[in-house]
Amino acid sequence: MVDLFPTLVEASGLPKLSVCPLDSKSVRTCTEGESLMPLVSNPSMKWKNAAFSQYPRTKSKTNIMGYTIRTDEHRYTEWPEFSYTTHTPDWTR
Repeated sequence: MVDLFPTLVEASGLPKLSVCPLDSKSVRTCTEGESLMPLVSNPSMKWKNAAFSQYPRTKSKTNIMGYTIRTDEHRYTEWPEFSYTTHTPDWTR
């Protein structure tokens, strides 16, 4: 899903987005993904070996965030508590 935004930006003819810095609070617009437009012109080209996704959820009134990595053979997901104040997961629990 992180690749969708830069793909739509490129397909629309807008300027390419810069990669988000570690602390992107002061950055107006940036991306963590890559445009999929090269695949439009060459669908058989090699691309990424894995897909990553992030999905929010509330469990027992606690904010959690799902982080998933998926390959052709496997999928792994973790659901750490997530702070919407600091926008960071708590991997210690």
